Amino acid sequence: MKTHNWPGDSLAADIRSKASMIPVCSSDRDWHTVVAHYTHQDNTNDISIYLDNVTAGSVFIDQISIREIKSGGALGGELVRNPLADQHTYVEQRPGAWFDWQVEQCAKYGIGLEYVVQDKNDWIPNHLNENGAFGDRGTGYYAEEGTKTRWLQKQWWRYLAARYGYSTGVRAWELNNEGPPDNGSGSHARATQEFAAYMHGIDAHRHLVSTSFWCCWEPGFWGDRTKFPDVDYGDIHWYPDQTTLSRDMAFFIDSVARMVGADLPGVPVQFGELGMAGSSYDELQADNDGTWYHNLLWSQLNSAGLSAPGYWHPEHMNGFDRIAVARPFGAFCRSLDINKGGYVPLAATVTGTDIRVHGQKNPASGKAHVWIQNKRNDWYTVKNNAPSVGTVSGSVTIRMSPGASYSLYRYDTYAGAVTQQADLQGSANGDVTISVDALDKDVAYAIGYDPRVAAPAIMRRAAAHGDGKDLSVRISAARGSTGAILNLSIPAKTGVRVAIYAADGRLVRSLVNGTYDAGMHRICWDGNDNAAQASACGLYVFQIRAENASIKKTAIVIR
Repeated sequence: MKTHNWPGDSLAADIRSKASMIPVCSSDRDWHTVVAHYTHQDNTNDISIYLDNVTAGSVFIDQISIREIKSGGALGGELVRNPLADQHTYVEQRPGAWFDWQVEQCAKYGIGLEYVVQDKNDWIPNHLNENGAFGDRGTGYYAEEGTKTRWLQKQWWRYLAARYGYSTGVRAWELNNEGPPDNGSGSHARATQEFAAYMHGIDAHRHLVSTSFWCCWEPGFWGDRTKFPDVDYGDIHWYPDQTTLSRDMAFFIDSVARMVGADLPGVPVQFGELGMAGSSYDELQADNDGTWYHNLLWSQLNSAGLSAPGYWHPEHMNGFDRIAVARPFGAFCRSLDINKGGYVPLAATVTGTDIRVHGQKNPASGKAHVWIQNKRNDWYTVKNNAPSVGTVSGSVTIRMSPGASYSLYRYDTYAGAVTQQADLQGSANGDVTISVDALDKDVAYAIGYDPRVAAPAIMRRAAAHGDGKDLSVRISAARGSTGAILNLSIPAKTGVRVAIYAADGRLVRSLVNGTYDAGMHRICWDGNDNAAQASACGLYVFQIRAENASIKKTAIVIR
């Protein structure tokens, strides 16, 4: 251990002749503590502990402490910010404070962040084994319940929920950024469900929970609501390198949306990461007019509701004003009420060539949103003008309710303004038809509602979520057993899920997952867990969730 000035390539040779601050260890030794006193010199701002004149061997260091010796022998404060070698036990407070500010700002402006809990390249989980020891390859990401590594993970999960879980600025927790793809049979899928159940059990505001894979759509995982009931949404990461996809952003989004829609996963799905690879990546680094970004935004009105909030490459934003391109889309989306449910694929019939249609409709409310694009208006054709884009004409027919009349609003997707309003009369079989006349780029339509009027924001419901004002529940002991009876009052027909958790956040029993009519309902728990084993004595948390409310109740099992 030696002091020195700024280290260079020849550091070992430069300081070899200097005296060590501590006794040199030249043979195997057990754990021990070494204390050294030294006087700081102006030209020795660095201290190194290193192996010198050896060909093999290892040194393990548990703690390094540097403290000033004050007059009278008292020690001053610790000068090493993180003196313990167990760096994974530290939560850095400076970046932590930055995240505090970030979630505050997001809550203020109605933005929801998806926080990644672990990354695929984190050194510690890649080397930490289930017994808490480090090795060449670890299982720290997807350790089994009851292991030392899972215990360590839960401390981190608890910390995140305690520090940031209060905020509407956090939309979701992502277990692992781009872990190995899993069709539902592997450790990544298992650990995600365990993580989701744990976070839902301890997070008072029940943020969404998911994970992501480094490739591939895995419907066997995202769509299995029985095996993975607490995984709230699908998260796709995709960087297409095929030019047929990467040169036409709307076609790419539509292709993946159709694939997702065909599998009916039963959860919302998003592109958590989306970018381009191959030659398209290189071409878009040059200045461009933002056609690709415009088409990316509007193609999110696809039939599957596949959203794409996470485009990865800022270097593709050169040459255009990203906010100006996004503002008309944001204004149009604020009028949508798809969060209320009831929407189905548009299933439009199109006449004419090179016309692409995205959208959804709500037959019950008589609403639909439609985006109509000239297929030739992709970024590659626009950029290279080969061939010229030209215009397209034809018609788009949508089946709504028979004989009903609708208001139709034509929306300029570039100016962000309604340019035409008309009334449509549905045919005897419910068809309404929109004419497409010499369309050079794209246009949007709102049927049955005014796109200039914002729908009630989802974020405004956050204050009501969790207080259970629309539900009431009473738990009582079950006669002759160690279980419990839940008497649940529901004001309107809705989906209901009831899960029981142990005090440590572990899922004990998925009791109910179905649709209930309005009124009183009696739900019984026999005291057993999901494996039909009798639960131990102790405190249990009952989580009752409906569409717009969530309640937590506790009960004690005594045998």
